[in-house]
Amino acid sequence: MNVYRPARLDAKSYAVLAAFSVLYSVNIAVSNLSLHLVTIPFHQVVRAATPIFTTLLSALILGTSVSRARMIALGPVIFGVILATYGEYHFTTLGLLLTLLGTVLAALKTIYTNVLQSSSARLTCRRVSPSLASALLLPPPLNLHPLDLLTRLSPLAFIQCIVYAYLSGEFAQMRRAPYPMPEAVSSAGHLPLLLLLGNGLIAFGLNVVSFIANGKVGALNMTVAANVKQVLTIVLAVVVFDLTITRTNALGIVVTLIGGAWYAAVEYCEKAAGPHRRIGGEKSTAVVAH
Repeated sequence: MNVYRPARLDAKSYAVLAAFSVLYSVNIAVSNLSLHLVTIPFHQVVRAATPIFTTLLSALILGTSVSRARMIALGPVIFGVILATYGEYHFTTLGLLLTLLGTVLAALKTIYTNVLQSSSARLTCRRVSPSLASALLLPPPLNLHPLDLLTRLSPLAFIQCIVYAYLSGEFAQMRRAPYPMPEAVSSAGHLPLLLLLGNGLIAFGLNVVSFIANGKVGALNMTVAANVKQVLTIVLAVVVFDLTITRTNALGIVVTLIGGAWYAAVEYCEKAAGPHRRIGGEKSTAVVAH
């Protein structure tokens, strides 16, 4: 069964994919590094602002705009995540800067994921006179199938992460094994490897679904869904690990879910209202070039 047909790419397209893989790897590295310098609640609060950065960067790179109704609907989603993850906020100056950088990189990654899966026809609503930022930051649309993009991206990102782990000394730390392995784990045989394999399969499935959804709903909608995912993760942790949360956290979960439903309703009504030309889920303000 042919799920997809690999696209034929030229040298320029492969260079774009290589640059995109670097963005993916750097985004992961910066996010992990910032977690050592800030508390998790603070990190989640800053990351909750990803939809705002996505909106601003989409306007800068793609020349798109978002309706006022959708911007208002973003408010409860972001505010709800802040309440849901409320806790002790501690951070260093470097940690704050790295967390903000990671948020910007996450927004860029989501936008570029959508662009690389788009065809030239979907991006014909660019401005007649493209801005300098658009000319410098907008990659060519490659019209790649999500699995095609993932297949080409994963080996590059894997090599980069291995190199980074070696240069950062992570491999040496693993060999030294500074922490003794629990007896239950050491006597479990191949169970840890099976768990690691299972985790990899889940991560693979997550990437496949994420890439497919991004190509269909757009960058901004994906960041809104990511915020809703944060509070659903908290709900799952409460059920599975018997985690105790405060009333503020519970209120944040409710607000986020209501905000997510509100945003989805606004999006549905806008799509049903009329034939607006869109780019990656956002309404374009550009003039169509003929």
